[in-house]
Amino acid sequence: VASTICTDAAGNSATASLTVQIDKTAPALNMPSLASSYTLGNSALLTFDATDTLSQLASFSATLNGNPVSSGSTATLNQLGANTFTLTATDFAGNTATRTQQFTVTYAFGGFLPPLTASSQPVFHLGSVIPVKFDLFDANGATISTAVAHLSLQKFYEDEPLGSPIEATPTGGADSGNLFRYSGGQYIYNLSTKPLSAGIWEIQATLDDGTI
Repeated sequence: VASTICTDAAGNSATASLTVQIDKTAPALNMPSLASSYTLGNSALLTFDATDTLSQLASFSATLNGNPVSSGSTATLNQLGANTFTLTATDFAGNTATRTQQFTVTYAFGGFLPPLTASSQPVFHLGSVIPVKFDLFDANGATISTAVAHLSLQKFYEDEPLGSPIEATPTGGADSGNLFRYSGGQYIYNLSTKPLSAGIWEIQATLDDGTI
């Protein structure tokens, strides 16, 4: 509150006052309700807003992976890996608030196919060839044929990892390095066990969505 007292030469005086508000509080942001992970092709409803009780909002905007979005819109999630939603608001006093929320988008992994299954621990002879196969899908059940997948192996001893994972070794010329090939709706790799030692090994498929 600022006040002023004025007096004239005749001794008359008057007082005037003015109340001003000082706003140092940034707007409040209401973020959308997003899951931590989605399957490729899923949809997410983006409902958000911002409020400011003192100066009132001057502007607010939101982006998904850098692209502008509006509240109440539905986004189809087609960017693999990390995704970022950002909400920014500014009030008339110049205070600005920004919040971000991250989530991941991944393939639907169909699981390893026979002769490898998650429910059993098959035994193979050292030196044999193991066909490693799996399939991938989007949220609508459509087969994914464009993924990039690499095969590695981790040896275990008494339920603990022994050393670091190693890259798989192929047999013949069908496979290149430790890269899976796509054929007949499946990702396939013919794994040579000749470079391995006897024991328990874990098969690891590393996908370009960031998952293993």
